Amino acid sequence: MRAEYAKRLLIALLVIIGGVYGVFFQEKPAAPQKPPQSILDYARQQRGDEDTFSKPIAVKDGALSWAIFEGVKSHAQRIDLADGYTFEVTPVFSQDILNYHEKPVKILGYIFPVETDTADTVYLVGPYPPNCPLHYHAPPNMVVEALASKPFPLTSDPILITGTLRLIPADPDQIFYRLENATFIKKYTDYGSNGLKE
Repeated sequence: MRAEYAKRLLIALLVIIGGVYGVFFQEKPAAPQKPPQSILDYARQQRGDEDTFSKPIAVKDGALSWAIFEGVKSHAQRIDLADGYTFEVTPVFSQDILNYHEKPVKILGYIFPVETDTADTVYLVGPYPPNCPLHYHAPPNMVVEALASKPFPLTSDPILITGTLRLIPADPDQIFYRLENATFIKKYTDYGSNGLKE
């Protein structure tokens, strides 16, 4: 009798533990994503979170302020596809950025190689550290495509580069700016609350 009672008690405990596990530890189904209302919402969804982007890196040594890039607005047109939707995004350039069109500039930011080959000379540069090995998550107005004259050193630290800035009014890859003949100047380490150190 005691063995039968112990067996039933054990089964009851296992059922209770299984129910508790199911309630508290199993993954909940993801809520359906609502259509983005702006390009920033779209970029956040592509990035995989709803947090706002971190503050852009502070610049020095004559680099263009990221606030100038941030001032560029965009026009996003939703395009419905058979299996979802996408956005065609085009820039609305501010006068501040138009002043630098086809001029030599310096840019200080984080690089993201477009290819993984060490001989690659095409990079994306932005004010945020890359947080994904597959693509750089930032709104299009905060990403510059850099076409380097020779490969940059691959680093997770911010770097200073120079080149000729070209504004791109319509690009299928949603590139707003291109830095042509980009050349590496230097990298910075220990970026934090005390700023950048060479």
